[in-house]
Amino acid sequence: MYICETELDWLSPGAIAPPILPSPRPEKNRKGDIVRIRSHRGSGERLISRDSLRVVSHMPQQLAAEALGLGNTRFKGVLRELGMPHWPYRTIRSLRGMCSVLEQAKFLFPNEQSVRAIISKLRVCERRIFTDPTIRFSSRSFRELRSGIYKLKSVISNECILT
Repeated sequence: MYICETELDWLSPGAIAPPILPSPRPEKNRKGDIVRIRSHRGSGERLISRDSLRVVSHMPQQLAAEALGLGNTRFKGVLRELGMPHWPYRTIRSLRGMCSVLEQAKFLFPNEQSVRAIISKLRVCERRIFTDPTIRFSSRSFRELRSGIYKLKSVISNECILT
């Protein structure tokens, strides 16, 4: 799914989550959310679901594959079978990083409630990655938010250096 490019106000206090438009790409593997893996070494069958992937979402792809007992190629195959076009580690890391910068910078904003609302919406976006793995955060407002947080991060680091 692609975030609507025309909606620029999803960060307003009344908004719940980024607006979604139907994906132009066909949906893959809507049969189920579990992949069966049979080993040819006789270790039996394993089931890998989106929930088991969510547990290792904080790891890079290679480490996540090792944690699940898979090779990198088979891990990518499991992702495709579950309908995930790629491993979302970098996206999740980016969202978590934006949340932590906003947490650190709350004192710079006059209205702390709006900052909390943005943080909660970013966390909702993070959870949505595994419920809808084809989601893309590409709207203009999201890019502007990411750019603003990057600038805020440099302000915070300069504040720490100056004090």
